[in-house]
Amino acid sequence: MTKKPIEDKDFGYDAVDGKYLESTSSTINYHNWILDSLNKHISKNILEVGSGVGLITEKLSQRYGRRKIYCLEPSQVMFPILKKKIKNEKLKITKVFTETIGDNKNKLKKLKLDTLIYINVLEHIKDDVDEMKQAYDLLEKGGKIVTFSPAGMWLYSPRDKRTGHYRRYSLQEKVDKMKQAGFEIVEYRYFDIVGSFLWWGKFRLLKSDKISGGQTGFYDKKIVPVLSKIEPKWLPFGKNIIVVGRKK
Repeated sequence: MTKKPIEDKDFGYDAVDGKYLESTSSTINYHNWILDSLNKHISKNILEVGSGVGLITEKLSQRYGRRKIYCLEPSQVMFPILKKKIKNEKLKITKVFTETIGDNKNKLKKLKLDTLIYINVLEHIKDDVDEMKQAYDLLEKGGKIVTFSPAGMWLYSPRDKRTGHYRRYSLQEKVDKMKQAGFEIVEYRYFDIVGSFLWWGKFRLLKSDKISGGQTGFYDKKIVPVLSKIEPKWLPFGKNIIVVGRKK
C-alpha cells in the first residue's frame, strides 16, 4: 500500500493518545519568526521547558549553540523521541531532563538559569500560575521567563481540546497571571493576526479538528515570510501572544 504524502495527513499533537500525528518540518519559517521575536530576551543559561519532540530545540541549538542550553520534557512518550533527535542530529544541547520543574528543582537550581523558554507549553498545564511561580523561584535575579502561547478563547475549538489545551489566553489574563507569580512584565503583545482569521474559519466556523502538512506548509512558505516583515508590534488581537517577565 502506497504511503500518503504529508499533505494528506493530520498535523500536530494528539492529547488523546499522547503522540505527534505528523512531522512539523513544514513550519520552519514560523518557528524562525517566533524566535526572531524573542531573541532579545534570550540570555546565556537557557532552559527550554516542554521541549516536546525537539522542534524548537533544533532551532535553539542552531542559534545559541555556544551558550548553555538545557531541555526539559515530562512526557514519557515524547522524551525518548527528543533524546534521539538530539543525539542523531548532533544538536548542541548541554543536558536533557525529564519530568517537571518541581521534580528537578535541586538539579536545575544549580544551573543558575537566566532564561526559561515556554513556547506553546503553558496552555497544556492546568495550574499555570503554580508553574510560573516555580519558574520564578528557579531563575536567577534579573532572569526572564519567555512565553509564547495560543490566544483568544473566542478561537478555542475542538482542535484545541484535542491537542490538550486547557485555555487560549487573553493578553491581560497572561499578564495578570505572570504578575501573580511575582514577575515584572517587560513585553506583552499579540502575534500573527492573519492566522487568527484562518484558525477561526477552519476550526470554529467549519468545526474541523485537523490540519494537514500541506496547509501549514503553504502558510509557512507563502504567508509567513511577508507577514513577519510587515506585521506591527501592536495588534488588537492575534492567534498567539508573547509575554515576557523578569525576576525582580
